[in-house]
Amino acid sequence: MQAFFLKYIIAFKRLRTVRVCKVSKVLAVLAAVLPVCVAAYADTEIKVTDLEKNADGYSVVLNGALKISGIKLKKTNSGSEIEFPRYVSKGAVYRQISVLNRDYKKYLTDIIENVLPPEPESAGIAVSRKINKFKVINNHRSVKAFMSVIFGGCVEAECRIMNGKYGTWVAWPAVKKESRRVKNFEFTDFNLKKEIESELIGYYNERNGR
Repeated sequence: MQAFFLKYIIAFKRLRTVRVCKVSKVLAVLAAVLPVCVAAYADTEIKVTDLEKNADGYSVVLNGALKISGIKLKKTNSGSEIEFPRYVSKGAVYRQISVLNRDYKKYLTDIIENVLPPEPESAGIAVSRKINKFKVINNHRSVKAFMSVIFGGCVEAECRIMNGKYGTWVAWPAVKKESRRVKNFEFTDFNLKKEIESELIGYYNERNGR
């Protein structure tokens, strides 16, 4: 009887050792792979500092300064991917917000799927920007130009130069729901909003002979 229990104890220890070895191997693989995945977009200056989920999808705040809302998480045969809000008019679909870098899109997907955590410590880090698209509209009463801005070399937001009762202003991506407009892109940093919109209006005035 004593020999039986001794064999059982030895067998149990061997089984536990095998399981520990398997877990150790898995952890070793993860330890090797995760730094590579993070490194793919670790150098970008534009980081997710906050994440929210609501009835319209997901919202991310970038560097504590820019907020993108209405992001959908789609399941595909190859995994998961995110889809940004689009504007539909007369059967045509127009992009409002685009990610220009595949690695950065993967980064956003991982944040939304909770593979990676937000990085609140990146709030306040300056975001570079560049005016990209510019097209003057001559036959519309209120829309004067279509423009876009690239932030951090990764995210491009479409916008419009508008002429209203109180002068020229900038309209950012939004969607109409019932009797109100819901913003899909907005600034959580008012000073940055003021700077960028001043640059956009100045750019429009310079090229429109004003």
